Amino acid sequence: MTKSERLELIRWLIERNDHQRASVASRAAIVVSADALFLSGVIFLLDNALSIQNARLVQFILLVCICI
Repeated sequence: MTKSERLELIRWLIERNDHQRASVASRAAIVVSADALFLSGVIFLLDNALSIQNARLVQFILLVCICI
């Protein structure tokens, strides 16, 4: 393998690694966004179900969900 071929292989490996890293980060962002949307919906439903009288309980549940 010539020096030129080695350099080309190294360049290709670096580009491939960068692409894979970006792909993983993108998928992770989608999962986090979906989780945030789900938790927002759950909290909204709990807030409506428990009414304003139990606001402390709703705040506690929200805090627990965020910490998880």
